[in-house]
Amino acid sequence: GNGRCELLESPHCKCNQGWAGNDCSESRCPKNEMGKVCSSRGVCLKVGDGSAFQCECDEGYAHGDTNACERSLCPSDCSGNGACRANGTCSCNAGFEGEDC
Repeated sequence: GNGRCELLESPHCKCNQGWAGNDCSESRCPKNEMGKVCSSRGVCLKVGDGSAFQCECDEGYAHGDTNACERSLCPSDCSGNGACRANGTCSCNAGFEGEDC
């Protein structure tokens, strides 16, 4: 998933943007305390001249201490029963309501 195999001398993998290592398993972006790249709430993008990478967070999430999109902008992260909007409000799934679903 993070690159493609090519007939090269070494390494044999051509990694996608934001990934490195012989098998493309090393992220160049920050991970959260669970080891998830960009907390699975964003994408890893090049910045500047391309030698540095950072997470661009999904709507409703922001950087915390690890700069890995780990902070929800919504109360209680919508209790896992909805999606967090960019304005910090929850869009609740069917059957759930309230400020934090």
